[in-house]
Amino acid sequence: ALLLALQTGGRDGWTAPHVLAMGAAGLALLAVFGYVERRAEAPVLTLSLLRRPIIWVACLVGMMAGGVLIGFAAYVPLIVQGAWGGTPIEAGLIIAPLSIGWPVASSQVGKLVKRFGFRAVAISGMFALLLGCFLLLLVGLGFVSDDVVVRTVVVGIASLISGAGFGLNTTSTLIAVQMSVAWAERGISTAVFQFFRNMGNAVAAAALGAVLTATLAPVLSTPRVQALVEQMPPAAQKANDDPSLGPVNALFDLTVRDLIPPETRAALADALQNSLWWVFFGMAAMAVLAAIAVVRFPHAVHEAEPDGHAHTPAPGG
Repeated sequence: ALLLALQTGGRDGWTAPHVLAMGAAGLALLAVFGYVERRAEAPVLTLSLLRRPIIWVACLVGMMAGGVLIGFAAYVPLIVQGAWGGTPIEAGLIIAPLSIGWPVASSQVGKLVKRFGFRAVAISGMFALLLGCFLLLLVGLGFVSDDVVVRTVVVGIASLISGAGFGLNTTSTLIAVQMSVAWAERGISTAVFQFFRNMGNAVAAAALGAVLTATLAPVLSTPRVQALVEQMPPAAQKANDDPSLGPVNALFDLTVRDLIPPETRAALADALQNSLWWVFFGMAAMAVLAAIAVVRFPHAVHEAEPDGHAHTPAPGG
């Protein structure tokens, strides 16, 4: 219900009755969920774990990072294919460095933790991700977005640095959480950590989609753009049936994109790029919140014995 409220609020208005109803229903159901989980013998989500600093910080950081990840995966390709006129292959390749930086950085976490500790590695990873998000905001500058080589290099480097940040932060926080609990709790603590990451994915996908819709709709409704849209060929005008992106969807259809008049195509591409910049701003905001939270990560991580009692600090703790 909350996701539906986020998805439709940007299009239908945040004070629309059905949007408010879905938001209220979602919050009410969330409260019921918390009530039930606190009393269940075998809860899906062990809320008591969240009282431990190392776990609630890791979950909060993971949730924000999960939101940034979905932003890279879902919205960076849109600017390449829709606003910059690229192909689906080019749209996918531009975020490929993220998939390279992640495993490379993740493979070094063990060595880095032994030398610097979990906290230092987690903070370093999150600030690398923050740097990647800030680099992504450079696409809003004309000299970057107008030059094919410059924009490709900027987005590629942003993806690579962000991937390294994900690898360092995600791996170090997950291992720290697992080592801080009793062996019997490692399964549920891992599940709680992944639950919050997945929640970050889902909520951010809806929230960033709402940002895109809310910033794009006013531009598409202006008389100038409406007049240009009317000049589109019938095949391209079919995209108007989509309630969110409307005629902008024609930019993603390679069979009709070249049929759109140049002036109309440029207007739609500019509108899409400007809206996506606000989406990237939302990703950067989530990265800032995660960076603030990760500073609260405990200085020492004590490894738990099989019986649940902590003993000597874990390596690097």
